[in-house]
Amino acid sequence: MLRLGLIIGKLLVTLLTVALLGYGSYHYANSIDLFSLQKVVVAGTSLVANHEVLKISGVKFGSSLFHLPLDSIQQRIVDHPYIQAVQISRQFPRTMFIQVMERDPIAYLNHGDFSCVDQYGVIIPVPRRERTLSLPVLSGFDELENLQPGFSSSDQRLLR
Repeated sequence: MLRLGLIIGKLLVTLLTVALLGYGSYHYANSIDLFSLQKVVVAGTSLVANHEVLKISGVKFGSSLFHLPLDSIQQRIVDHPYIQAVQISRQFPRTMFIQVMERDPIAYLNHGDFSCVDQYGVIIPVPRRERTLSLPVLSGFDELENLQPGFSSSDQRLLR
């Protein structure tokens, strides 16, 4: 019985030591800026400039990689009308990767204003770049409401 108590006591001391070392190491690494954000890599953009993605992400260089709110950063980026999805990851000790999947305009939409539409019926602004000049023009949508960039239309004529 005494032997079992010694084993449990040693195990508890070992666990407490490991926990304290982990806690201390974490705080030490944060205090010396070992894991401060120094580099952001943005990939997958053609319609949105990398610097624009970085700006709307709201990340601040020098922030701790441990304390970056990845979910809210991701939501801010995906709220951009040209961006369909985004994946964010950290590469320790000082880098964050932002992989963007942009919406691909498949046609111009003439509805009083001029917009584009993607394959899912989401209305997007006409890109500033001239890569979409050869797209077909869809018209006859003057009666549709809420054709604002970023909104999806349920009109089946856009989804065919």
